[in-house]
Amino acid sequence: MKSNGIGVRYYCILCNIAFGDVSGKDIGSHGVCIECLADYINKKKISKGFTPCFGMLNQGVVCDSCRYRKFCEEYYRKE
Repeated sequence: MKSNGIGVRYYCILCNIAFGDVSGKDIGSHGVCIECLADYINKKKISKGFTPCFGMLNQGVVCDSCRYRKFCEEYYRKE
């Protein structure tokens, strides 16, 4: 992950590992790493009454309107 062309190191709010440009500038930024992302998003979906489906890409209409699609695609490229 780059911000304005500068490599930035992020820390996962769930597992606390560094991700992004781990040799980049440490500005104390946080987020959710790709390893924790599926579980995090599925728990959010369940809490809002939706079916947990993150990690099951290409489900037709469901994926077309999903706000997490780009993250799901990144998760699939990882594997």
